[in-house]
Amino acid sequence: MNYLAPISSILLIAGQPIFAEPSSDSHTEPDFIRFANNDTLHGKLISFGPNQSLTWGNPQTNEPINFSTNKLHRITLNRGKAHKKITSLSNVSLNNGDVIPGKIISSDDQAITLDTEHLGQLEIPLTKVSKISLSPFGGKNIYYGPLNGDGWDTIQAVQREVTDKKKEPIEEEEPKLSDWQHIGAAWYSGTDRSRLLIKENTLSDKCRVSFKLAWTGNLYSHIILHADFSPPQSEQISNRQLEMAATVGQAYILNLFNSNAALTACSFDEDGKAQNTRVKGSVQPLGLSGHEVADIDIRLDRTNNTILLF
Repeated sequence: MNYLAPISSILLIAGQPIFAEPSSDSHTEPDFIRFANNDTLHGKLISFGPNQSLTWGNPQTNEPINFSTNKLHRITLNRGKAHKKITSLSNVSLNNGDVIPGKIISSDDQAITLDTEHLGQLEIPLTKVSKISLSPFGGKNIYYGPLNGDGWDTIQAVQREVTDKKKEPIEEEEPKLSDWQHIGAAWYSGTDRSRLLIKENTLSDKCRVSFKLAWTGNLYSHIILHADFSPPQSEQISNRQLEMAATVGQAYILNLFNSNAALTACSFDEDGKAQNTRVKGSVQPLGLSGHEVADIDIRLDRTNNTILLF
């Protein structure tokens, strides 16, 4: 399960394209299954059966269809959207990676009983459980999700004015914009690298943010923290690196790449000219070459000018 936990006023994320599942808004059936060969079938989940089988209903067939689950890649219910918000943060993690949120009623040497808001009361054998989390964050939780898109927005970064040697404007080809999409419990970036995902009023001065980051190809991600969104007016952005400062104002940018991480401070001089300054000693090796997923954990203490990345 992806989540963002306590951390200070503004959080933005920009990254390389991570392509999401195709939108199913044009289909009346809210459920769909994706097979190992990437074929998709809409319809309705009826039940799971013995011998790793699944029974599926589709309006185009007279009878339910039985599939072997070892041929399936993913099952998406209700277009990946929750029917209601989850209020209990305690949860049980299973050996297969599933996380079931709910109130833990009892536990013995055989099983754990969990009262869930969506599935009722469940009894789970302890042999299937990898972790029991009574208080996942160990303190006050500001945000847990993204179980839905509430409170999130996207913005387009300010584009620089490109000129030739004669200072004549050069027309750049309009990029094909593709916005971020919320599917399941995750955000997927679009095809435009300058499109930013933003959630305001989330971070406190002393806090922590944790989430799972996945990408395809090379890792290219910027996490912008403590942005004030009050950049001075500027007639021209001369450098592509300054576009972010002209968009978010004063802020810190955590730059994540396959080989290293670095921290940049966005500020402005007396004339309102944007300045991006690499924080001394902030470049650290990551060693993520060959990987396409990482668990990111950031600790912030603004009062002591401290940002820690795990």
